Amino acid sequence: DYGSVSLYRLFFFLYIGILSGWHVLTARCWRELFLVQRFLLWISLAAVIECGVMWLFYFVWNRHNVASRFLFVAGSTVSLWKTCALFREALSASDLFSESEGEGRRHWKAQVALVVFAAAEFNHRSVARLRGGFNLEMSEVIANAMPVMLSSALLFGWAFAALSREKAALMVQGRDSHAAVLRRLQAIIGIAAIGSLGVVLAQLFDPSLGHARSDTWVMHCVFADGLAQAVFAIVLCGVMHTWWPSDALQGHGHAGYGKVVPELQPIGCAIDEDGLEDIKD
Repeated sequence: DYGSVSLYRLFFFLYIGILSGWHVLTARCWRELFLVQRFLLWISLAAVIECGVMWLFYFVWNRHNVASRFLFVAGSTVSLWKTCALFREALSASDLFSESEGEGRRHWKAQVALVVFAAAEFNHRSVARLRGGFNLEMSEVIANAMPVMLSSALLFGWAFAALSREKAALMVQGRDSHAAVLRRLQAIIGIAAIGSLGVVLAQLFDPSLGHARSDTWVMHCVFADGLAQAVFAIVLCGVMHTWWPSDALQGHGHAGYGKVVPELQPIGCAIDEDGLEDIKD
């Protein structure tokens, strides 16, 4: 699969650019960043590692005709982590993991949902890889794709509803700037949901499968991996744009960002040149 080598090489350098850009542009206010903003750096790094490992996997496969199971599992594991981490970003933005009443219960539910999604996604990817070699029936492929579709729909709906509740609470408190951030995140979740559905449908009904023509098969990497990587990159950039550090965003709970610290006034009695306090009657 020579097309996959070029595809993952392209996304490898693309994610390096995204990682470097986010790091450079947030380094000036690193201490004032929210945890969710810092975590975007690790998600970008995971995307770089995933594409690097999968690039190596397909390179070795094409060069030596050896499909390394270790590289495939390692790349898939990192890919699943970055996807679950981005889901967790949306849930964190809705304050599900904050120190509040019922936080432990919500945290437990979120972790279970993410584990179920990761297991379903790994199964779907494995079946998609083995589909051509084992001549699986379409009904079997769809049956293995249904769990990931249902679990991802659950996560998208959960995050969207949680953001709606938090957004309403912020608007009641008069914090419109923060409510606008959650509104943009909701739009990104909608784009991600539509994109994810398109990716699964493209993988299920991949027109390049079953065709021996080389000009048709060369597009297989686009349907199998390219669309998924493109959707993730677009969503990641959208989330970064939403969490872009600003005075309005960082000002809540983060003093000092973009502001001049006023000169402190002396408190107490003045001290003379001799170092002794002047006490007035």
